[in-house]
Order: sequence, then structure tokens, then C-alpha cells
Amino acid sequence: MATDTSAPRLMRTVGRLGVAAAGIVATEAAYALLRPSPDQEEFDASAVIGPADGIPISILVMGDSSCTGPGLAHPDEIWVRQTASDVADLGFLVDVDSTAVGGATVGDLLAEQFAHIERERYDVALVSIGGNDVIKGTILKTFEHDLERLVRMLEERADLVVLSGVGDIGTIPRLLPPLRDLLRARAKRFDAAHARVAERVGAVKADQWTAAPGVFADRSIFTPDLFHPGPIGHRAWADIATSALQPHLDRFRV
Repeated sequence: MATDTSAPRLMRTVGRLGVAAAGIVATEAAYALLRPSPDQEEFDASAVIGPADGIPISILVMGDSSCTGPGLAHPDEIWVRQTASDVADLGFLVDVDSTAVGGATVGDLLAEQFAHIERERYDVALVSIGGNDVIKGTILKTFEHDLERLVRMLEERADLVVLSGVGDIGTIPRLLPPLRDLLRARAKRFDAAHARVAERVGAVKADQWTAAPGVFADRSIFTPDLFHPGPIGHRAWADIATSALQPHLDRFRV
């Protein structure tokens, strides 16, 4: 009796196509991330901002280059400081302590940045992480597990934890199709992981996907490396963070 070999043949063909597609994506990722780009200074967002007679509030910042501002002219342009300025305008004296390091993943926050936290207690912990995990291939389940572990550790050190979520990485000009579309879809899944963790542990999650529509679609807002946003992008991030944080500030007025 003749044996039907069409199914195994189809599976082998699909497998070869999958390997080929993975090779294309890997090549594009290497080109996008490793091609020459201008060196851009990064900054420490730590600062004390606000009136001397303002209500003291301490904010811990943990994260990646989204918090160090590559390509900006001054650290005051970083969304972290702009958010702190927004809070200061509401009558607070804001003490920002940043441990952020460019290129960090959630694993780096656990393994390195957490050990560099200076205070025993903060009022707020802002966590801006996930973009590098999306790009560098961190497994989603691992990311979510590590993020939840980090947040639960921070609950012991901060009264309020705010998660950044992950925005539309597909807007980064250095990324080309099909990598752009693949990373956009992957970023949505990682953003959803932020939301699930926030719900489980009672943290606050910022809304990256609807709070600043269209801003990051304009490639002119990016710095010369075509990867990191410039001042307009950081202002948009500050608006997102301030919107997430502001409803919870009254608890610190006591």
C-alpha cells in the first residue's frame, strides 16, 4: 500500500521556511541594533526638584535608557525629571533617585540595580523596563515572572509602584519590515504582561498605547541614532507617567 508522504513533506517545508524567516529577522535585528550610530551621552536623572517648602516625596527610578536620555541636550529633558517637575508643580519637593542603566533588561534590574538602591524606603518606585527584553529575545513568561518578582520586592521598599508598560517599539526608525511588525506585536504582549503583574500585585500601570497617539509615529522626534526619542518623545512619556501617578498623590499629602 502506498504511503502518503505529503504531510511530512509539508512539515519539512514549513520548518525550512520558519528557519529562513528566523534568519531574516535575526539579520535585520543585527543590522538595526549593531549598525554604526552616533555616540550619545547618557545622564543620571537623579535630582531634587520643587519648592523648598513643598511636601517631601521620594521617587525611586529603575530602568533602561528610556530613563537615561541618550541624545538629549540636558538631563532636565528626561521624562523622569519632567514628571518630577509636574509633581513639584502640585506642591511637592521631589527627591528622585535613579539606578537606571542603558541597555538594561528586567533581569538586570533584579541582579544589579536592586542592589544599588540607596534608601530603605521610598514613597514611589517607577519601573521603566521591557523594551530591551522585547528586542533581545527574553521569553515572555520569564519576563512576566521576573517583573512580578521585582515588583513584590519593591513593595517592601515603596508605598506605590508604577510600571511603565511597553510602548510601540515598531515606531523606532532603525527597524525595518518584517522586524518592525514582529517587534510591534511582541511589544503588545509584553505590555500586557505589565498589566497582568500590576493587577495581581496592586501596582499602577501607565498607558503607553493610547495616551500619546501618533507622537512616536513621527520619525523626526527621534535622536540622531534613530533609536532613542528626543525631547518631544520624552515630554510625551512624562505626560503618560504624570497621568498614571497624579491620581495617587493625595496619599502623600498627609
